[in-house]
Amino acid sequence: MNLLASGIPLAEASTNLINLEPIKWVFVFVNLMVIYFVLRKFLWKPVTEFMEKRTNSISDSINDANAKLAEAEELKREYHLSLNNARIEAAKIVEDSRMRAQQEYNVMLDSATKDAEAFKAKTRKEMAREREDMLSKLKSEIAGLALNAASKVIEKNMDTEANRVFVNEIIDKEGVA
Repeated sequence: MNLLASGIPLAEASTNLINLEPIKWVFVFVNLMVIYFVLRKFLWKPVTEFMEKRTNSISDSINDANAKLAEAEELKREYHLSLNNARIEAAKIVEDSRMRAQQEYNVMLDSATKDAEAFKAKTRKEMAREREDMLSKLKSEIAGLALNAASKVIEKNMDTEANRVFVNEIIDKEGVA
């Protein structure tokens, strides 16, 4: 009930409140204590527990995030290290391949040079042998032709062996073969 609406002056109402009986004070105190314990049991304790759980959950989430961030940083560092090692290894493989290719090129070039020199020497020998054979055949043919020509010109002289020796002397002297 509203004290002002009841028509009781404010000063009188405040003295009426102060003049409450002591038993009423005890009931008010007991009621306040009951309300305090009920609120503490059913409101503050659950709210406090909820807030602690929420705080712990957030803290755990932050710790997990920090751990995952640290793990990601470690993986990133390992990745970069692995990438650098792969680059170094690739450069080494390329350089080794280049060196092996150069060595194979040098071996092939030496082999080709030796083969070419051997082919030249063989060709020179064959040319010299063929020249000798050709000169020998040419000398023989010239001697035969000269004998035929001489025998026709000199049909009177029948000694062919003496003529053959004579023609060979002339050919040797002239150095035809």
